[in-house]
Amino acid sequence: MNLINCYGFSVDSQTMRVYLTEGKVASLSEGVPQGPDGVTKGSTKGEVVQKLAKVVTNSDNNLLYVDIAGEPYKGVIKNWGFLPHTEDGHLLMDSKGEIKSNYKGLSFTNNGGVALTPKSRPDPIKGRPLTGGEFYEDDVYEYALFYSTATTGYEALRTEDGRYTTFEVLLIGAGGGGKGQTVTFGKGGDGGGGQLFVGELPPAAPGSVFVTVPAGGTNSTDTTANTTLKEGETVLTAVAGKTANDKNDGAGYPKQKVPESWSNLRMFTWLLPGSDEVGGVSQSYEQNYPNSTFAGEGGAGTKDNRPGKGGVSYVAIRWKK
Repeated sequence: MNLINCYGFSVDSQTMRVYLTEGKVASLSEGVPQGPDGVTKGSTKGEVVQKLAKVVTNSDNNLLYVDIAGEPYKGVIKNWGFLPHTEDGHLLMDSKGEIKSNYKGLSFTNNGGVALTPKSRPDPIKGRPLTGGEFYEDDVYEYALFYSTATTGYEALRTEDGRYTTFEVLLIGAGGGGKGQTVTFGKGGDGGGGQLFVGELPPAAPGSVFVTVPAGGTNSTDTTANTTLKEGETVLTAVAGKTANDKNDGAGYPKQKVPESWSNLRMFTWLLPGSDEVGGVSQSYEQNYPNSTFAGEGGAGTKDNRPGKGGVSYVAIRWKK
């Protein structure tokens, strides 16, 4: 899970749902309680003690919320800070509803609640030709999705049901880091953008499929690893952007448009326009500048000596239903 800050909340950049835990509060992020770990702190328990600009808190300073879990809320809804609340101030969140809209990167479901990361996710595997990763499906395909998080290496399994299946694949190389530098009429180097690769894994005997999804580069290294998918002797690669070690830009790929047939995945729809492209370099108007905002995007090098972190890598494997 790669957490980013959207409107003060900790948001999973892959699902674009708020991730929160209950616990000690260390500070406020745009008026939203967060812990010393930087994660939003919330609870369904306790009475309202304080009303902040966007949320109310209990005696532990955790924001109070209610999970409507995919059902429309039947009570009175009051809005402040562009956020829906119950009459007594509990933030309306939804762990099951479909995401329909967003505001400043914060997602809202078809039931009007703030999209919440569920406690657990079902992962149906019966009859699947490939197991591993996060399961997703649309009207045409089923997918196994692999994200660059604290874990950067995964082992999936082609099952007996997948022996004669050709898998379609999409890989994104991680973005390189930008290096800040104070120079009169100049700036530091920009990190390079990662490569967008679309290809296939041909039919093969049941066995392991190894997925590598490295993190983006920083200002201190030029060794960002490529994104790879390896099955037997077949190796597919999306090249990572290079990190800038000085005022010179790192090598990489320009903005690349995600093919339309892949563009419904949440990785590419969470913040349009922009999230439907891969690579390039972070721009000053983006919310995380000089750090990357989108997958595979290079971090920027600024005039005021701020480094920029490169964007995450990603792998999606799909097959027709």
